[in-house]
Amino acid sequence: MIKNILGTDFKYEDHKLYRKLKTKWNCCNDIKANQKGYIQITINKKKYYLHRIIYKFHNEEWDITYSHSNQIDHIDIDPTNNKIENLRRVN
Repeated sequence: MIKNILGTDFKYEDHKLYRKLKTKWNCCNDIKANQKGYIQITINKKKYYLHRIIYKFHNEEWDITYSHSNQIDHIDIDPTNNKIENLRRVN
């Protein structure tokens, strides 16, 4: 299933998020993580953490904008484990 988030097409398959760039699908999970272990991708000149995009993909009503009451937690505390089953909303 393809979903449009912030004007960009994404698909989620085999616990990985793919982003459509022109005519090619690129795996976002393959992007190098930052020093804290989080993967960031740029959409419309703004950076977003991969786990937030994955959570939004599965929870369309959720507001992706950053705020203290709108955090996404990795249940196993591993920032590289971005499977939807490992993500939960916390405040």
